[in-house]
Amino acid sequence: MSGYVCAVGGGKGGVGKSAVAVNLGAAFRQRGLDAVVVDADLGMANLGTFLGLEHGTGLHEVLSGDATLEDAVVETAGGLPVVPGNESLTAFADADPAELGNALERLKAEYEVVLVDTQAGVAHSVAVPLGRADGVVLVATPDAIATADAGKTAALAREVDTPITGIVLNRVRDDDAVGEATSDLSAPTLAVVPEATMDSEQPVVVTAPENPAATVLDGLAGALEPLVTRDLSHEAFDPETQVAPDGPTGTAEEGSDADDSDDEVFSMFN
Repeated sequence: MSGYVCAVGGGKGGVGKSAVAVNLGAAFRQRGLDAVVVDADLGMANLGTFLGLEHGTGLHEVLSGDATLEDAVVETAGGLPVVPGNESLTAFADADPAELGNALERLKAEYEVVLVDTQAGVAHSVAVPLGRADGVVLVATPDAIATADAGKTAALAREVDTPITGIVLNRVRDDDAVGEATSDLSAPTLAVVPEATMDSEQPVVVTAPENPAATVLDGLAGALEPLVTRDLSHEAFDPETQVAPDGPTGTAEEGSDADDSDDEVFSMFN
């Protein structure tokens, strides 16, 4: 198996990247795709807390060589496999971000969809998952700072030759100017998620499928499904559904070429 790696990113923290990644993962699984969500925010890991998970082993232990990847995978109450991070500073210091690419390659061999919840900002540990991804879904709220920071993530993705699938505008109110918010990003708007109350410990697409946000996120998963399954869609943007499929994608090759790509990523910061 060679799965699809989707990096869920955005330069600004607190825009809802984790919620989008988790709900996409749950929606993909409801559609029969074997999906896993990875907390790749090595400095501020919080996906386990977000989902109410109690698990002593996570991605940090894998990256430090103290645990296997199999030991780090835990299922949520709804059955979604997750690789959480560790919130301690010691675990952060011990983790080697250079090993992140190898971990993603192993997950790609086991799952059909690997959703990578990346950290905010521009750093080594952001560039590596972007460089190993087949596509990047940007997440931003409809304000100037969030969209500008999403643009920086998009620029970094392009530097490592990873396609931008599009942008998800999250926590949108009726009076937000959606078009103005995304006009400078040179990427299609995949979904406009309305501001809504969500249970942070469970994906809203599972617990409240009638929730307006759940409806949009489930529709987003449906629009991305052809892309994820390599059956690329070229349909035009349909404003009635608020999502637009996009293609094509690129795939990091296994072996030495993939390792070389990581070297190129790290050289950008030297």
